[in-house]
Amino acid sequence: MKLPFILAVIALRHKREAKFYARIIQEKPHLKLPPLESYEDYKKAIQEKQTFSYRLGSAFIEADSLNFLQWLKTYKKNLAFNFLINLSAI
Repeated sequence: MKLPFILAVIALRHKREAKFYARIIQEKPHLKLPPLESYEDYKKAIQEKQTFSYRLGSAFIEADSLNFLQWLKTYKKNLAFNFLINLSAI
């Protein structure tokens, strides 16, 4: 029962950090991260994206396209249904 709340905390923290990063990049563009293709393990990461566990997690994340409050209200009804639909698409 704690999992939805843990995921919500992670999502909120990510949104806050993304806004902070965007603000920093506007002020200091030289701190912008390089493109993903320039990293050494880029090809390995692309291979990892093809694994079942990665696709399963992606389907779970895509099932939650609602904001946090709506998500809490409809968690048991809609999330499981959307998750199963996305899972069948894999």
